[in-house]
Amino acid sequence: MEEIKKLIKEYSTFCVVSHYNPDADAYGSTLALGLAIESTGKVVHFLNQDGMIPKFIFLPSASKVVSTPPPEVDCIFILDCGDEKRTGDNLKLPKAKLRINIDHHISNNKFGDIALVDTKASSTCEIVFSVIEDLISPDVATNLLAGIYADTGSLRYGNTSKKTLLIVSKLLEAGADLTLISKKLFGAHTFSSVKLQAMALSAMRIENGVAWVVVTKEMLELSKAISEDADGLAEKGRDIEGVRIAASVRFSPEENLWRISLRTHDPDIDLSSVAAEFGGGGHKAAAAFRWRKSYQELENKLLSKLKTL
Repeated sequence: MEEIKKLIKEYSTFCVVSHYNPDADAYGSTLALGLAIESTGKVVHFLNQDGMIPKFIFLPSASKVVSTPPPEVDCIFILDCGDEKRTGDNLKLPKAKLRINIDHHISNNKFGDIALVDTKASSTCEIVFSVIEDLISPDVATNLLAGIYADTGSLRYGNTSKKTLLIVSKLLEAGADLTLISKKLFGAHTFSSVKLQAMALSAMRIENGVAWVVVTKEMLELSKAISEDADGLAEKGRDIEGVRIAASVRFSPEENLWRISLRTHDPDIDLSSVAAEFGGGGHKAAAAFRWRKSYQELENKLLSKLKTL
């Protein structure tokens, strides 16, 4: 931690980047760290393979996030990524003297010249807070709180610790806009996303305590929704009484592949190891991976695997 703070003072140009298919923690940590460093007079490039997706445009300075990398920087921060490949297959990272890995996933492989990995942290935003605590502005605070609030399910999940709540309190004191975050993350839905989720949930299956919900290409076309509109389906399945594990399987037309999210409330189940078998990763209670082969092969392999846990 102290070494990273020192390096921020020493270097002049930075790049902050997070994983493809970004969520609030990815964007929040990227924007918060970048804005904090920028406030000290340094040059910062905000990078993501997907640029800024519409769902998170409400985040302060969201427009700074682009998908075109600079050729070279002094230091690059890779945030919320279990391994460097999570930045995306189509994103070429800039050359850098130093690569710093900041993350909270249990599957993190400690890549980079410096790895600040805390698997007990609720989110990458929680770790970033400790790095830039002396540089918290209202915009930085809002970005950090968005990431924490999302990754803890609005402070409902078991990863919400005493430290998490203390940080949330400090962020609110610093001017974080909780009303905006709550509305945009949990209270704003398009009609097409509601139609898509209704289709998928009506076709959900529950077998041996495993909730299985699928979003097909046809569902996306009928609802006029996008793949990201299916976010949260795994959580809905997980919260059904009697369900041990939930899996959401959604087709991504842009990438021509399947995205799989796994969720559980059972502390004895390790979903990160399951995702790792399919080339993914994450946490014990929440993990994900991508699948490029046929849906039927995925169902045959994954569903049978989950039933044995």
